[in-house]
Amino acid sequence: MAKFDCLCGYTISDSADYMSNMAHYIADQDYWDLLDTLEPAQAWEKNAHCLSEYCREIYQCPQCNNLIFFAKGKRSDFSPLSHNTGSLLSSRLGTQWKGMLRGHYRNNSGEVFWQTNLESGFKQDLTQAELEALYYRKFEQLNSQHILRDAFLDINGETVHQFSINNR
Repeated sequence: MAKFDCLCGYTISDSADYMSNMAHYIADQDYWDLLDTLEPAQAWEKNAHCLSEYCREIYQCPQCNNLIFFAKGKRSDFSPLSHNTGSLLSSRLGTQWKGMLRGHYRNNSGEVFWQTNLESGFKQDLTQAELEALYYRKFEQLNSQHILRDAFLDINGETVHQFSINNR
């Protein structure tokens, strides 16, 4: 799914990972069946595939807080009855959710993007020097705040920096 409109007219784009207004949910009736299919010894890709078989998508409109479910080929919209219902689908970790940082330089043009629950950003059309300076500055900032899950910097197809919270 790429884009769709909320009933209020706001366009929701599903073009990135780590979205704070999107979640995956599992029916309670499927929960134990799913756990039975996941095994610690299985490859990450196999477990991810099992999860995708059971999970459905839900989105929250950042403009009107409408909840939009997609299940069984149908869309269902629900408007909240109470106020202050924003960020219902963001991580249980709140501002301490660990996000990501990406840097790419190819064809003489660079881009950097990052996503955390504290901030997100995107810069493009950077020189290689600008790209590296911004990437390493954001890396130090986000890593020192302990809100970075993973990061990588790719220069002309070669990974020159890589970080994962799992490989500290």
